Amino acid sequence: MLLLSGLLGYIASGRNAMSLLFSLEVMLAGVTLGFIDTSLDLDDAMGIITALFVLLLAGAESAIGLALLVSHYNLRGGVNLEL
Repeated sequence: MLLLSGLLGYIASGRNAMSLLFSLEVMLAGVTLGFIDTSLDLDDAMGIITALFVLLLAGAESAIGLALLVSHYNLRGGVNLEL
């Protein structure tokens, strides 16, 4: 459910970079919950370890993305992306 709502938010966000980053984080949270749910159903710890790794990468991606977004805002005066 989170994966689908994140995907819909990603499609509907248009050119706003902040909405794109937020939707990407929601999708990653949905994938993480899927890993945890599958791991608990199969009684296997590898899914939980993978979910922790995905959360670690999501945190790093969020920090780097927000730093780039602040830099873009300082240069352009807005967070809208131009293609």
